[in-house]
Amino acid sequence: MSAINAAPYLRLDPAGRRALAQGFYNDLLWFDQMACSSPRLLIWCGEEEPRFRAQSVFWEALAECLRERPYSLQPATSIQKFTAACRAILDQDITSYKTYAGLITVLEIDGLEAFVRSSQGGGMIFQVGIAFLRDIVPFVIRRDQTMSCFGFAGDELRELVRCLNGRGLDRIVPVGSALAFHRYWDGYDLLQEMCRRVFIDPSIGSAT
Repeated sequence: MSAINAAPYLRLDPAGRRALAQGFYNDLLWFDQMACSSPRLLIWCGEEEPRFRAQSVFWEALAECLRERPYSLQPATSIQKFTAACRAILDQDITSYKTYAGLITVLEIDGLEAFVRSSQGGGMIFQVGIAFLRDIVPFVIRRDQTMSCFGFAGDELRELVRCLNGRGLDRIVPVGSALAFHRYWDGYDLLQEMCRRVFIDPSIGSAT
């Protein structure tokens, strides 16, 4: 998933908004959105009016990125994505359906409980608005691996992790880094996992 704090986003200058859109483009569309850490859900945090304004600006900025860096969407993927969007509209609490640059499909859901954790990839994403980031705590489950984010203080993110208490979210990274491989992955320190450590009890050889 990805989370953006609406008020800090609106304070960005045009260059900052462009950079964030390019980062989200990379998170969303590399590997046809089928990587394990590709976002399927975009969470907007803050008061309702700033959230709506931020969403409009953000998706237009992403559409501009798509016009400059066209995404090659295969016909079969496009058909599967459209079918999945129609099924979601029929089966879930979808409040709006929008497309951007003919390539990105955005489905608005009426609350986190309406989100179904499945995706056809190819640039289909659900979005939801909430007041505070901590509101996601009851929603997060073990299979939720990565959250990319923008506009949140470090203390807010640490408090979120404490509330989750290991139940989910192994990685919290900036928008644009969701697919960046790292020593810490899926909750494991890979350097330690792949190293053999030999232990000598410090009490050995201490007797006189």
